[in-house]
Amino acid sequence: MKAAIRRILLANSGVAALVGDRIAWGVLPRGTVYPAISLHLISAPHHYAMSGPSNVATSRVQVNCMADLPVDSDALASAVRGALSGIRVTIQGVTIQGAFLDNEDDLLDGEPHPPDEVHCDVRQDYLIWHAEADVPDTLGSGSGNVLGAG
Repeated sequence: MKAAIRRILLANSGVAALVGDRIAWGVLPRGTVYPAISLHLISAPHHYAMSGPSNVATSRVQVNCMADLPVDSDALASAVRGALSGIRVTIQGVTIQGAFLDNEDDLLDGEPHPPDEVHCDVRQDYLIWHAEADVPDTLGSGSGNVLGAG
């Protein structure tokens, strides 16, 4: 899912025009030129049915749209919203069943940086519903209570 989200953002002309390829999961390397995007997986609950895993997860992904000026982080956030919000696609073998913007807020980076590296960012939280790879049945046929059989 992580590679698919990054690829969706890189393939969007509006996002790419602003950040090029400066999109990374986790902390951006020191000295990164802004604007840039930092992605974080906040949570990824997996869904189950009574018969077992449903092979669906809802990942909460935080997208930090970072720039030197608030107007630039706002423009980047708008481009990201256009690329992700409501998307349904299969990319790199991952089926994204839906991506929904759940929250957005403005942040001034409070992390310690040299004075010339202070930046602004818009933080967006997306709920990404996606199919997982098939979960192999390691207990037997998968029909019935295999552990209680006998």
